[in-house]
Amino acid sequence: MSTRARSRALRWSLPLLVLGVAVARVGSGPPMPPLGEGDAEARKRVVRAVRDAEPGFRRDSFERFPGDPWSQADQFAAQERELVERLSGEEKMRPGAIFDAIDQDIKRAGARERGRVPPCMPRPFYD
Repeated sequence: MSTRARSRALRWSLPLLVLGVAVARVGSGPPMPPLGEGDAEARKRVVRAVRDAEPGFRRDSFERFPGDPWSQADQFAAQERELVERLSGEEKMRPGAIFDAIDQDIKRAGARERGRVPPCMPRPFYD
């Protein structure tokens, strides 16, 4: 093997070694338990947290995107998704289980407000 080939092989050995150690460490660790559906109390807590946060989310989206219902709905959904991700970790629930709890609550209340999606169109202003 020439010195050039040996030098090239040596440069790749350190990154490959680090990668191998990282893969071995991840593979040997205990598996994370899957998140669950949450008990009735946890479902009530997440629904309450979402209900409490919703007016602020709507106000913020109206202020950020005046006159643009589609962008308002998009901003609201982004804020709701962030809250669901946070609650998922706190309550040890799957995000889908949290969205299901929200959906059940909306259906129980007979709310129709969140069932509308405004048509997509260009924003009325540009920066």
